[in-house]
Amino acid sequence: MASESVPASATPPSQEAQSEPMVAQPKGGQEVGAPRPSGRIRQRKRKRNAEGPVPHENLVRLTPWIESLGTTEYESKEQRLHDEIVAYTTYILPTPEEDAARTHVVDRVTEVIQRRFTRASVSTFGSVAQALYTPDGDIDLVMTMPQAINDEDKKRILFQLAAALKNAHVTTTTQVVHHARVPVVHFQTTPELGSYKIDVSLNHEDGVKAVPVISDYLQRMPALRYLVMVMKGFLSQHGLNSAAYGGLSSYSVICLVISFLQLNPLNRPDEFISKPLESESLGTLLMDFLDYYGNIFPYETSYISVLEGKLLPKEAKGWARESMPFSLSIECLINPENDVGKSTSQLKRILDVFNTALTTLRTYSFGQAQNNVLGSILGIPEETIAQREHVQELIHSGSLEKALTGIQLPPVWRRQAGQTQARDPPPHLARAGAAPSSAASRPRPSDSLPARPTWDSYRPSPREDDHRRPSRYDSRRESTSDDRRRTSRRDDYHRDSRRDDHRDDSRRHDTHRDSRRDDTHRDSRSDDTHRDSRREGRGRDTRSDDRYRESRRDGRSRNSSSEEPRRKRHRD
Repeated sequence: MASESVPASATPPSQEAQSEPMVAQPKGGQEVGAPRPSGRIRQRKRKRNAEGPVPHENLVRLTPWIESLGTTEYESKEQRLHDEIVAYTTYILPTPEEDAARTHVVDRVTEVIQRRFTRASVSTFGSVAQALYTPDGDIDLVMTMPQAINDEDKKRILFQLAAALKNAHVTTTTQVVHHARVPVVHFQTTPELGSYKIDVSLNHEDGVKAVPVISDYLQRMPALRYLVMVMKGFLSQHGLNSAAYGGLSSYSVICLVISFLQLNPLNRPDEFISKPLESESLGTLLMDFLDYYGNIFPYETSYISVLEGKLLPKEAKGWARESMPFSLSIECLINPENDVGKSTSQLKRILDVFNTALTTLRTYSFGQAQNNVLGSILGIPEETIAQREHVQELIHSGSLEKALTGIQLPPVWRRQAGQTQARDPPPHLARAGAAPSSAASRPRPSDSLPARPTWDSYRPSPREDDHRRPSRYDSRRESTSDDRRRTSRRDDYHRDSRRDDHRDDSRRHDTHRDSRRDDTHRDSRSDDTHRDSRREGRGRDTRSDDRYRESRRDGRSRNSSSEEPRRKRHRD
């Protein structure tokens, strides 16, 4: 595809300088980098995900819509810009094939959700419901439950939904955000299913209610669709298209454009707004939009009220914030007490890129050999074109239809048709001595109150995919049952072998106990023998002592008899 490209070096220096992220000013007008006052407590900031939207301003930007314009002569730069806006919108809007592909994927995802949660209803809202999405845009779905749900149940349902989507092979990775104001599950479908980014929220009805309201404005304001598509691409190019990271969401952009067309702040002729294609005024309206919200709009004192069709003071709503007086406030179309623009923390950077784009358009030298006025501020990244080509290849080759058929839907549990009465309870739950009641003797329920199903009144319904050929999932289910049988046999054999090992261990234990008992008897006998020998030895020692005493006694007697004649001689 031959198309004109705008390299990264073509971006004006002022625009590159303004692309730096804005640093919030501290309260009280303190300059950034100034020393903090003593005794001031440093406030902890809420942590955000490090990976935000990637700006495309430093990438190669393509302008393939220029090929459809040819070499027409133009009287002014605004007239040429008008035709380029129409050509860009015609190129970037989804084709009938792409719209049908997204519809089929959404229907299949909806079927997975409703099979897992039978009482839930799934609706589409946002850009997809209004056909205002780009080839790589997100798909917003809302799952509504019939009853009120607390925070713990929301968390449990979201994780169950994420598991069901992965088990159905719709996606490989999911991200559950259950602590946000609007709980949501983020996931991206597999490449075989188009690599669509889908967000499923829970019980968020404001987005669904806004679909008919915005559709009415799109019908009454022909310029709305063109300006919204240009501004969405422009903000995405600078990474400012996500409200989660301080930018402007698609809903906020729609409200800004509607309010601009309602007010007509620069007093353009009425046919410029009511008949933009006939008057060729889209180029003028785009430059007026950038000028109005970049330089004229009173952000400090007023908020946007689309329902009233005018600007109203912030004090009336209580939306004036002393800590952040320069802020954007937008009244929600469904819930007037909700400020849609309060999350736009990068407002200063948004106004800077608005002014830079306005200056670029005003200073563009018209009359060149190849005019590309809109391409000087807006381009399509290569990733977006690659995504469109990938989806078209899936459609034409039939791979998308095959992948949709191969989605493994979870089973549905429903009450069997024609079964309206509850069966007799099991014997262990029946009253003692009471005869089992029959369905004929049991009173019929009231027509206003349906019969309450019991534990055994539910049966899995047959698979609702009879229209397709048997898939690999059917054979996989049979092989799974065979594997369960083989696993059961292995478990029985392992249990028997463990029982035999236990018997062998008990026998060895008994033998060891007997041997220890015999050793104990031998030790006791040896102790008795040693005790007897010690007793005998003690008896021998006693006899020898007696003999010693007797010998000493005899010796003393002999000595006394020999000393007697000696004493006699001494006396003489």
